Amino acid sequence: VVNGGLSCSNIKLTTTDGGSIVLNADLNAPTIAISLTGSGTLSQAAGTSIGIGSLILSGQFGSVGSQLVALNTNVLELKVTSLADVYIANDSSLDLKTSQVDGRFELTANGDIAVESNLNAENLSLAAVGSISVLSVVNSDNEAALSASGKGTSITVSGSLLSAGGNVNLTTDSLVLNGGQISSGLADGGVNVNGSASLLISGNGSISATGGGAASVNLSADISLEVADSITLNAGANGTVRLATSAAAPSTSITIGSSGTATLIVEGQSSLVMTASTVTLDNGSTITSSKESGIAVAI
Repeated sequence: VVNGGLSCSNIKLTTTDGGSIVLNADLNAPTIAISLTGSGTLSQAAGTSIGIGSLILSGQFGSVGSQLVALNTNVLELKVTSLADVYIANDSSLDLKTSQVDGRFELTANGDIAVESNLNAENLSLAAVGSISVLSVVNSDNEAALSASGKGTSITVSGSLLSAGGNVNLTTDSLVLNGGQISSGLADGGVNVNGSASLLISGNGSISATGGGAASVNLSADISLEVADSITLNAGANGTVRLATSAAAPSTSITIGSSGTATLIVEGQSSLVMTASTVTLDNGSTITSSKESGIAVAI
């Protein structure tokens, strides 16, 4: 139990024999390392925080924070290794370094989240009041959920965002694929990208649902959806790629290439369904389908 505030150049807390750590005061240091053994947990009193530089957490079978009360931090860099669930709420933007969480990993940030190194989790949730950048390889055994909120924010995938056995759910008004790959391997599951009023997809990359069955790739927004560059979508031979607007207003639109020439490629013999009041191919843009029989494109 830490009852008094600690501020120094470096802080290292380590438990033995499965002991837990309860923080009743702030921890402040350029580098903070906390190690838990056995079933030891890490929690803190309300109103306390861990900052200000780099936080390195390692645990075994005990949780860090909880689903009801996340560990409150204010750090610039975070690295986590745990066999159990980890819940962290950061008060600012942060860089996520190489991390392995064999339980559920929930990270929220009042700012941007940059995943700079490989990240593996059993279940993953990243939520930023800012932008999220996937710069390396992110693997989730089950669901991977990313949410970027706030005006002018985006989710950028320059590396890989992969779920072997769950859906990939992205909530953003702007998805940027800088050569990135997004994929779900869940049978009858897929990848869902949801905007609010609008959704802009830019850059070059791929989105795929490889689990088979009625797999799907769903891109949706209430009023307008735009593909600005070149994107490859694949839901398999029995799957469906959907671009859809959901508002009842008669002015909903799907545009391929309004700001330049764009290419929408549908691979894997998937069906393509586009639902909107108006569907426009602009500036010499193209839609390419690999489907050999049945309806390739439905509008």
